[in-house]
Amino acid sequence: MAQELFVRDVSPSYALHIASPLLAAADTPADCRGVSVYAVLACLLLRLHDRLRCGTASQMPCTCLRFSTQRLPSAKFVELDRQLAGQQAGLNALTVAEYLQARAGFSPAGRDPQVARRARASWRSKLVQARSEALTHAGGGEADATAQAQSHADRQMRSLHALHNPDRIAGGHDVIADFGDGQVNSTIGRQWNLMRGRLPSRVQQLDAAASSVPEAVRAETHMNGMLVRDT
Repeated sequence: MAQELFVRDVSPSYALHIASPLLAAADTPADCRGVSVYAVLACLLLRLHDRLRCGTASQMPCTCLRFSTQRLPSAKFVELDRQLAGQQAGLNALTVAEYLQARAGFSPAGRDPQVARRARASWRSKLVQARSEALTHAGGGEADATAQAQSHADRQMRSLHALHNPDRIAGGHDVIADFGDGQVNSTIGRQWNLMRGRLPSRVQQLDAAASSVPEAVRAETHMNGMLVRDT
């Protein structure tokens, strides 16, 4: 059985989209069994990139977090991988101190609705402009192109959610980093606090890993999560 993985680093030019055989249980740590060898290599590449980007800053040991596809159709798996990669990059850009501070101050009601409204208005404007220019270049009249572009943007926005990278519950700030499929975003969001039997939730795993870092180096140590699609 092979696992398809899409990893996008904070650099927009870096992307890895591959299919690979899964690692055997004896070849990989217990928390990452069933993850492809390339997923582990991708994690190491991200860690190397962060080392170069952050100078002398180090990272904590890698915490592997797997997210279920739940009821998503297979056509949306690529979008799930994309959003997980964005959340991973955002999470690993945080220092341990920043993560723990954000977690301590997290409140589900703490989100400013104006932030999302402004971001949605800005994103819609970009969609309208791009569509209108494309229609105009194709020979359409300006007024008709604008009307069609606005209808197109409205249809697109109905299925899009504002994305936080990472989600606020995982230490993210109230800043809109991107837009993406709403069903996929909800699928990820509901799993942060989800406990599977006696296993800790994903955010509890991050909390435990971050709390194990000595206080003296938390300001220089970066988070190190690997977010992958479960198979």
